[in-house]
Amino acid sequence: MKNLSFNKENLILNKGSRYIIIDALYIMDIKKKIKDIQENDWKSYLKVSVFPDTNNPFGEYTSDKTTFETSRIKKVNQYENIASNSLVFCTDSGILIFILESLFWGFAFKFDYDKLVETTIGSINESYLNEITQGYGDLDIGLVLAPGINSGFEFEGSGTYTII
Repeated sequence: MKNLSFNKENLILNKGSRYIIIDALYIMDIKKKIKDIQENDWKSYLKVSVFPDTNNPFGEYTSDKTTFETSRIKKVNQYENIASNSLVFCTDSGILIFILESLFWGFAFKFDYDKLVETTIGSINESYLNEITQGYGDLDIGLVLAPGINSGFEFEGSGTYTII
């Protein structure tokens, strides 16, 4: 997989395409609770059934240009009216996956967070990532790893974020 940001690098996305932005760990929550999704409005269903305590478990982003500057990920400090904002999302692990909305379910059902995360803190199993993204286009999926606290980057880990 080529579309990685481990230290504030930008992603390359399909301009005009719609992406789901979700914490990698949350995909496992979805898999545990849903074996076969047949809801027409699956996003609302997930928010109510899988993440009842989180207003924004994932974001929805339509790429406005080819280069997505990861510095556009900003911490949300005011929580009023964010539930209806599709650009707002939460993360616990600090590992964000950008995936084309149309590919979300196929990817989610074969994804395994435990295989992605290595035992070394802040380390990703790139061979697993290459294996699981094989067959997808280079711009279909992107991964952003938070560089951590005091990195000079607003996306530093767990929290609520938005795309500006």
